[in-house]
Amino acid sequence: MGTRSIIAAVFDPAVVNEAGVVSTYCHYDGYPEWTGRLLKNLYNDDNSAFEIASIGYLSGLQDTMEGNLDKTKHQHKDEPVFYNSLQELFDEMDTAGSWVEYVYYWQDDEWYCVKRADGSVTPLGCMTFTEN
Repeated sequence: MGTRSIIAAVFDPAVVNEAGVVSTYCHYDGYPEWTGRLLKNLYNDDNSAFEIASIGYLSGLQDTMEGNLDKTKHQHKDEPVFYNSLQELFDEMDTAGSWVEYVYYWQDDEWYCVKRADGSVTPLGCMTFTEN
């Protein structure tokens, strides 16, 4: 069973396709100790955050961009999804009855983790992770 997550990046709408949020679905290992740690440690700038959020379907976040871009490692080929706002993304997930447990979003030079069970939002910069 997967720990499902969404990885999103919030940008100025003039920069990204007239939409302010681009997102990708990640099926496995979406818990903060894996996906959160990788985002914080490896994809912690505007360019890499946008690139990760723009990939489309990920079976699981990899520790290299090459691994994330290698579609042979991922079961589906879904495209990224664009939203006008984070609120629109959350509203769609609530309406669809999404099984996503965590939403990670990049905004203003910081990754945030939303735990959907209770709606808590935590900056990843405030989390401490044990390296594997």
